[in-house]
Amino acid sequence: MSLFIVPSTTATMGPLGAVHIPKYSALDTTPLYTSHGCLMYGLENYALISLPSANAALSAEADCITLPANLSATLTAANVTTVQGYLATVNMPSAWVTTSLTWQQVVRTVAQICILINWIVGQVGVASIFTSGITLNTTIATVKSTAPGSLLAKAAARVAQATDLFSLAGITGSMTVGAALTAIAVQFTTPIILGYDTL
Repeated sequence: MSLFIVPSTTATMGPLGAVHIPKYSALDTTPLYTSHGCLMYGLENYALISLPSANAALSAEADCITLPANLSATLTAANVTTVQGYLATVNMPSAWVTTSLTWQQVVRTVAQICILINWIVGQVGVASIFTSGITLNTTIATVKSTAPGSLLAKAAARVAQATDLFSLAGITGSMTVGAALTAIAVQFTTPIILGYDTL
């Protein structure tokens, strides 16, 4: 089993038209793997994938990150810097990554964030959540006041209507979007089966 974070791209799939797929997968123009499990990061152009074994060609790609085979190891300070830097480039919350975490915990939290973003897209609109000037550092109060029609604002309204998956309890106006997304995402406590891995 081997885990990667890879960019996504689009491919045409018959009557479905253009769909988002993980880059380098069998449907891409430069395939490096076939069988895989995948969690897309909504429509934010990245995905968490699971392969049945190591893939040297994929690991060599500069736009991919290969996660360690030993997920029980604790992150070092250098690991934290690397992971936070990569997550920042893919527009995913990263402040939660610390040396107190194992790789298993990091991968699970990334998967939880992917699940939340996919839920938002499925509930309130097929688009990027980072529109109307919203970034991971935008405060929730700013989203409410300056972008009330944004996907994030609509998602917050949907959660407030009651859902079995997520709650806004503890989310305040002073929190950043990144902090709020992380706090909400980790509420998903069900085991996550991603292809060849259970997170």
